Amino acid sequence: MNSTPQPGAVIELRSATWKVLGTSTLKLGYSEVHCRGLSGLVRDKEARFVWNLEKDARVLDPTGVHLVPDTSPGLNDIKLHIEAAFRHTPTTTRRPITLGRAAIDNLTFQHLPVERALAQDRVRLLIADDVGLGKTLEAGLIASELALRGRANRILVVTTRAMLTQFQKEFWTRFSIPLARLDSAAIRRMRNRIPAHYNVFDQFDRSIVSIDTLKRDAQIRDAIRHSYWDLIIIDEAHNAAVRKNTTGTNSQRADLARLLSRRTDSLLLLTATPHDGSQESFASLIEMLDPTRVPDPSRLHRSDIEDLVVRRFRSSPEVVADIGREVPKRELFRRSFPLSPQEELAYQSVADLHLDLDEESSRGRAIDLFRTTLAKAIFSSPAACRETLERRIRGIENGTARGTLEDRDRLLALAGQVDAIDTDAFSKYQDLLQLLRDLRWTGRDPRDRLVIFSERIATVSWLSERLRVDLGLSEEQVARVDGGSVEADVRTQQVIEAFGQERSPVRILIASDMASEGLNLHFQCHRLIHFDLPWSLLRFQQRNGRIDRYGQDRPPQITYFVGESTHPKVRQMWVLEKLVAKDVAAQEGVGDPAVFLGAGHTEGEETVVAEAVAAGIGADAFEVQMDARAAEAATHLSLDDEFAALFGDYATPVPRKAEVAADLAPPRLFKDTFTYATAMIERLSRPEECVFADTPSVVQCSPSAPMAQI
Repeated sequence: MNSTPQPGAVIELRSATWKVLGTSTLKLGYSEVHCRGLSGLVRDKEARFVWNLEKDARVLDPTGVHLVPDTSPGLNDIKLHIEAAFRHTPTTTRRPITLGRAAIDNLTFQHLPVERALAQDRVRLLIADDVGLGKTLEAGLIASELALRGRANRILVVTTRAMLTQFQKEFWTRFSIPLARLDSAAIRRMRNRIPAHYNVFDQFDRSIVSIDTLKRDAQIRDAIRHSYWDLIIIDEAHNAAVRKNTTGTNSQRADLARLLSRRTDSLLLLTATPHDGSQESFASLIEMLDPTRVPDPSRLHRSDIEDLVVRRFRSSPEVVADIGREVPKRELFRRSFPLSPQEELAYQSVADLHLDLDEESSRGRAIDLFRTTLAKAIFSSPAACRETLERRIRGIENGTARGTLEDRDRLLALAGQVDAIDTDAFSKYQDLLQLLRDLRWTGRDPRDRLVIFSERIATVSWLSERLRVDLGLSEEQVARVDGGSVEADVRTQQVIEAFGQERSPVRILIASDMASEGLNLHFQCHRLIHFDLPWSLLRFQQRNGRIDRYGQDRPPQITYFVGESTHPKVRQMWVLEKLVAKDVAAQEGVGDPAVFLGAGHTEGEETVVAEAVAAGIGADAFEVQMDARAAEAATHLSLDDEFAALFGDYATPVPRKAEVAADLAPPRLFKDTFTYATAMIERLSRPEECVFADTPSVVQCSPSAPMAQI
């Protein structure tokens, strides 16, 4: 046994290399050595050993280092080593140095988040650009800048399960930033490879993980509390905002995001929908960035946060200037079809259905009524409605679900009517087949692929089976993504990756709304079909953004279906087509669709739509309600209120009588500004109160390779 090493010495102990930080004497004359790891799993970990008991420990002799002379001509090897060390030295300038050098198009509007981040001593930023404007790329630019400054050696990206591969690929191929994917299977493998007391997150400096993987595992959350990163990026951050009446899942995500925000120096939050209509909810995102900016969550002033938030819409002047000619204008197609006699009977029964279990509902919201659930299911497909009915009937019979025996009998009668809707009587599906015949779509062209969205997994499953048979396609040509299980993660990533590859046989991708956020589906596809319309404007916008995004080289063609009934009650329930019109209005003028439903998140918007469906108010009355919400938000909220936080630089104070020169000023002064949209809404809803003055000055337009795997 060697003598006790001195502080500063390098030792080899237990098959690892350590640096001695200090020594002390224990009882009986034993020596304790305090070390920090230098290699492998022990890197940067501190430990204490009883030196006298470590039989194989030895001190590494610095004199044993073998010096190799530089025999290269002109000492080129040494010069190259010095040059490499010089280039590796972190820069101290705040001027961006990666812009125009990454493997992406150099778009001027994407420079702003980078410049904003580098202006901060501690980078904390909410990037809330519109769908399809490249928030992932903006985050990559910021990460590259911080890495060059030695401020992002440890990076953690938290995103949705569906986005893991895409985010990982974008960071590697465009910015040369490798991210080790820590999915559920990878974490299990790592736990088997490392000692039980080691932290799995300390084994990788740069990693990416699903937020659902993190929130469901208490052991993982404890590991987060004992780890620290230079930069954390939370994608789709609106899912982690604190909301009123939040569900267990939302609450878990919010708690996790708050924990992560305290375990990093720099934090980037990415979302296209930062505001859910609640000041407190939006303030929860700002609190993650900087709690000192939110002394009172109920009142958040624009001046308090403008350096923390970047928010641009597709219609923003600087975005239009950069990509207006590069992104073809979308084409929207409405397909109307008459309901079959079998469908008419089932739809009418749903409209007239009265259930005891709905009367007993404790919450009393329309979205919680089972009749509303059935309406949503039958609007999707008979298969979805049948599944919903069967589950409830079984629950009533075995006592696990609310409902009386009379309810069971009513549902059994309705199930019989739904069973009568066979494939030939399912008019929406027959119209889908007719659409493909009209397009002369055969599936032979590798660059003419289809994305078909449905809210219900039962509908996704039914479509994948029927389309293979009716279109004569192979199993390889029709793929589905429905987020069925964690074990299906790898398969989901493979399907999404294959859909974007020209040589892949996949021609139709049938997806649930788990694929509606963030994914790039536009490489080989310009046709998207809403087999059933979502009950949320934000969800509709997110779906369309899968193919209507920067890099699309053909006009995106988006199709949706509207059933036509002969029964007044059924017609009054059908209000979803008005969501399409409001999405168009949002794209062309207002910029953000949240104002029309006043909720700002998908769950809240679905509740608003459910109330309209349950009340049977009709499409026209529903549209009047949406216009009234937008007008109310425009007229009664000032820059110091939540509307300013929602619209950022594009919110303009508007007097109650909307004194704008809508008639006399050139339209270009108002195009794509909030003021113009406000004036139009005011004029349509209360023309007798509008005063239009020749004062254009009131308009304020602010430009305002292989991936790392475990």
